[in-house]
This record gives sequence, C-alpha cells and structure tokens, in this order.
Amino acid sequence: MYQTNSKPAATTVVLALAALSWIACGQKKPTEQETTAALPDLPQTEIAKLMPVPHSQMLATSEVQQPPTAPPETAIHPDCAANASETDYTAEVNYPITVCTFPNGPSVPIGTTEGPSAATHKLNTSNLSAQQKAATGQSSQAIIWWCHQDKGPWQGYLTSERGCSGVCAPQNVLTLTNAPNLVTFHWAGSVVDPSGAPFTYASKPVAVGPPVDEGRCHAQNVAGAK
Repeated sequence: MYQTNSKPAATTVVLALAALSWIACGQKKPTEQETTAALPDLPQTEIAKLMPVPHSQMLATSEVQQPPTAPPETAIHPDCAANASETDYTAEVNYPITVCTFPNGPSVPIGTTEGPSAATHKLNTSNLSAQQKAATGQSSQAIIWWCHQDKGPWQGYLTSERGCSGVCAPQNVLTLTNAPNLVTFHWAGSVVDPSGAPFTYASKPVAVGPPVDEGRCHAQNVAGAK
C-alpha cells in the first residue's frame, strides 16, 4: 500500500506557528499612558451631563429634561377631553449615554453593555464643574477617566396624561429604567412621534393596559368635549 510522508506538512505547521508567535511577541501592548494620549477629549456637551453612578467609581450621563410650562389651571378649553385619563407604556429607545471609568479598572457591564467596552474618549477631572467634582467625592482625585458611549436600546417606562384644563395635548414623561443614572424626558403631544426629542424609538411603545380614567372634567367642559 502506498503511504504519503506527512513530515513536511507537519514541519510547515510548526514553522507557521513559530512565526505567528514571534510576530505576537514583537507587538508591544500600549501602556496606559500611550492609550490615554491617543484618545480624543470628551466633548464638553457630554461632560456637562455626567454625574457619579451611585455605589460605583463611575460617571455616567444623567439628564432630566424639564416639563413644558403648563398654563393656569383655570384655563378651560372646550375641546379638551371630558374625562382625564392616564395611559402607561413600555418602550425601547435609542439615546447616547456616556460612561466613564478609571483606566484599566474593573469593567462592570452597565445598561445594554454585555461586557467590557473599549474607551473612545478621555476625560480630565479638571474639566468637571465644581458641582460635579463635589459630587464625585473621593473619585475627584482621579486625573484621567476613560469613557465610552452606549446608544442602547434602553428600556423605558412612559406615562401619557390627558387633562381637563389648559393645553389639550397629552403630557408625556419617559423614564429610562436600566440607565446607570436618572434620565427622563418630558414633552407634550403625540406619544408615537415625540417631535424634537433627543431620543428615537427602537420599537413602537406598547401600552401596559387600557387608559386609566382619572375622573370627570369640569362640568362646563363636558358639553363641548370631543
């Protein structure tokens, strides 16, 4: 029976592995200082939103958008609903959240992040405001932070209320429930089309249940209600 000689093939594999090992050994891993120097600075617009994450040595976006100014309660509009109501939804939204940690520190999955995320920006503590420095406490001793951004989708809980007075448009409040820090958005109008909002829906909001009747509106408003 004819037999092939496998020694040349085996020798080739060994040489290839040795070459790869030599290449790997020749590639020096960047030091913390080199990595930090190569990172761009985190934009000031993102720095302004950072606050310490409770019970951790991290900073993360915290944004509380103020609700629209409501008209006086005495301003009755004939086209407002005859009954006040509230509808609750679950939602998934895309919204950029910045997370900053100590360089090469323990990586803790946050929000939608399933594992360590490579730093994309650096943050010098000197660029934090006095309020931010005071809030970080001992963390303010850090000179440089490594930061990355997670755009979601994030889980959210949305409440939409229809009132009897003032503006007839629903008043909506969306709170992200798995973000590292408090993030809420307020707007008036459509639930499915939040015009001008800094987030986008990853999927259509889903009502938790039917609208909750919160009582009959003012008597003078009932007759003309639509």
